[in-house]
Amino acid sequence: MLEDLAINNRCFQNCRNAVIEGLPLLKSEHTVIGEGCFTMYKNGWPQTMNPNRHFYLKDCERLRELEIGSKSFSDYSLGEISNLPS
Repeated sequence: MLEDLAINNRCFQNCRNAVIEGLPLLKSEHTVIGEGCFTMYKNGWPQTMNPNRHFYLKDCERLRELEIGSKSFSDYSLGEISNLPS
């Protein structure tokens, strides 16, 4: 089972939806999404916001902290964080 998650800078730029869900062992010590991740257009907000791009973080019972770098998800239209302990 996944315990640590670290995504380097400028990864998954063409990913339409990002879902982190149901990872009971995922901890906060190394849970990081780098700069410019999950975004195709870093500097065009709000004109470049895409109504079909979404981020979900759910049901990770040990996760206490998530670090997201600047300009990540900048053209996503929805970010939902739910069912976390804090």
